[in-house]
Amino acid sequence: MFKIIRVCGSSMEPNYNDGDYVIVFSWLHKILVPSLLKAKRDIVFTHPALGTSLKRIRKPASSPFTYEVYGTNPQSVTPEALGDVRLENILGFVVWRIQKSL
Repeated sequence: MFKIIRVCGSSMEPNYNDGDYVIVFSWLHKILVPSLLKAKRDIVFTHPALGTSLKRIRKPASSPFTYEVYGTNPQSVTPEALGDVRLENILGFVVWRIQKSL
């Protein structure tokens, strides 16, 4: 249902910083697609080369149940390099951020 995932890296700065945590709602999106998976929603997914990743949905991709994603930091990997994310690889969507203590 809910998962807590630690943010690693800077690809989503300034929205999420290295060491922050996100609470991810992990199953409802698979039932209520596409209403919950829309542009500007932050998702956690598994990527074949990068492992567990946090990115923002740019838009639904051309294939059904796939999404184009991007990192909010200009230094992030490009959407083209990431490729489209398939629904079955999405672990959930972010519902809350817990900032790292300074």
